[in-house]
Amino acid sequence: MWDLAFFQRPYSNKQISKLAACQNIPSPVTTWVDYDDNLLEVPEDNPGGVIYTNKETRNAVINCIKYAKLLTVSTQQLADQLQKYRIPGSRKIKVIKNYMPLDISPAGPPTRTDKFRIFWRGSQTHDADWDFHLQDIVEWAKNKNAELVTVGYIPHHVVRTFRENGMNVVKYPIMEMMDYMLLMASGNLADVGVYPLVNNEFNQAK
Repeated sequence: MWDLAFFQRPYSNKQISKLAACQNIPSPVTTWVDYDDNLLEVPEDNPGGVIYTNKETRNAVINCIKYAKLLTVSTQQLADQLQKYRIPGSRKIKVIKNYMPLDISPAGPPTRTDKFRIFWRGSQTHDADWDFHLQDIVEWAKNKNAELVTVGYIPHHVVRTFRENGMNVVKYPIMEMMDYMLLMASGNLADVGVYPLVNNEFNQAK
């Protein structure tokens, strides 16, 4: 029999059934649940909203939070948001911060150019964040001889807006996480990173 059962971002009744099974056997198995997002506050404009705003899914997430013997999250804000769903007397939520090992490969010399390089990496889940902040970012950047550097997905209208304002856009293809970390360790890709976020409960938990 196992010593520990680990569940990452559980959200379904099937996962709840497995979690309950681990704890309702003669020799119970300790259950560990981990979240790096508040799945109870996914905004409707997020592509995942259609899943996580479903009542059945919400109940499954709440029960996973409630009954996990160990619950870990990526930020203190997320811990504070989820604590109200824990059973009184259960173990305190443990924060394990996001971490990217920057020493996985010796960093090469900085890849400087004559541009002020602005870096962004994300997914379709951040379209609403871009929509909210795009004009402010462009206004801030366009007088700095800037260019936008991205990895993977970038909204088409963001690329178009930067180019219409006289700024170049450098697009690296989508890649596996290890390749991305090696790319980041290979040299200085940009001068500053921008991470536009709408001010809501979901983003505050990040």
